[in-house]
Amino acid sequence: MFSIFIFDPNTERWWAKVQGRYIPSTCRALADRVEAKQPADWTIECPHTDRLVLTVSFDENYEDLARLRANIYRSMANNLKKFSRFANPETLQNLAVFEIFMVHDNIKVWGQTDGQAMVQLRNLKTKDKIAKHLELTVKVKETGK
Repeated sequence: MFSIFIFDPNTERWWAKVQGRYIPSTCRALADRVEAKQPADWTIECPHTDRLVLTVSFDENYEDLARLRANIYRSMANNLKKFSRFANPETLQNLAVFEIFMVHDNIKVWGQTDGQAMVQLRNLKTKDKIAKHLELTVKVKETGK
């Protein structure tokens, strides 16, 4: 039984969680807060105490690559806004690095921002203001076709 416990992949995650319980972590506090509300296509990782990585699977298919790119960027903006609304703003403003990966079979889009920009995004209401804010605060790279 002990060897099954040792070689189980979940055991490593369990030990990391137990050992990291007393180390203050902005990322883990945000992940715990958002975990109950997150959609099924989100995966949240905490590679460091002040860095959060959100991976979103994008399953919609389009024949036109330009339309696919437009929709994946729109989904990225919507997921950033959604995360900022789910998270506690007092904790979110202390996050140094927020990364989002939009994963599709044909294209992958990576975006990076910080917690203070996410808190500002939380309070924006109109599409124009949101688009301008994201243009100024989010670095984006794209790989694929």
